[in-house]
Amino acid sequence: MVRAAEQNAVAVSTLVHSVVLRPSRLAGRDAAREAVLGVLQPLDILATRIGGRLSGQLVPGYFTHVAIYLGTEPQLRAAGLWAHPALGPYRDDIRAGRFFVEAMPDRVRLASARDVFDSDAIAILRPSLSPGPQRAALDRALGDVGRPFDYVFDLRDATHISCTELLYRCMPGLHLPERVIYGRPVAVPDDVAVTALDGSGRTRLIGFVEGLPDGWAVRRPGILTARILNAWRVSRAGGW
Repeated sequence: MVRAAEQNAVAVSTLVHSVVLRPSRLAGRDAAREAVLGVLQPLDILATRIGGRLSGQLVPGYFTHVAIYLGTEPQLRAAGLWAHPALGPYRDDIRAGRFFVEAMPDRVRLASARDVFDSDAIAILRPSLSPGPQRAALDRALGDVGRPFDYVFDLRDATHISCTELLYRCMPGLHLPERVIYGRPVAVPDDVAVTALDGSGRTRLIGFVEGLPDGWAVRRPGILTARILNAWRVSRAGGW
């Protein structure tokens, strides 16, 4: 049954991702977007919850996606990274506000803040990277732009990339956890966030913003921990 599902993964996943259940709770929240952008630094990781699409209901846990913040031109200049050759083809994109890199159906792409904020909640995670790994992360992230999406989420398959696979390829030194699901190594967004919450990884939580039906709020780390624990109780009840 699993193999049969995998054979139709592209068609099914594309269809599921296109189904919008309701507007995302952070979409259009300009103040929330500016609050997050105001604290981001180059190569920060954003874990996001995309609860307004059917695809977000099928990923186990609370967070359903991760994206990498490249940085603005002034930030990259200040960090000594603007002259990095990997940025050459993408400097105009960054100047135009497409300063996130993410893997989405159907490919790895550069995305704007508006794209990333089409979500219900965002956690900002800051990796511990020295200048060498920072440059290597830019190389890998931008080198994967345009690569097709991995609809079966196999970490061993470098020809197709999911959102967490992109992060693992860009920042292998973070030693992020893996799970084995249906016989293959996979990575789930919640595990990335948990390493920042419990200190088991080389990232730290900078902030957590949650959209509400009538606004948004900055939440404490304890609230995020509770959200993740509760989501996994639900996931396990559903068969994960």
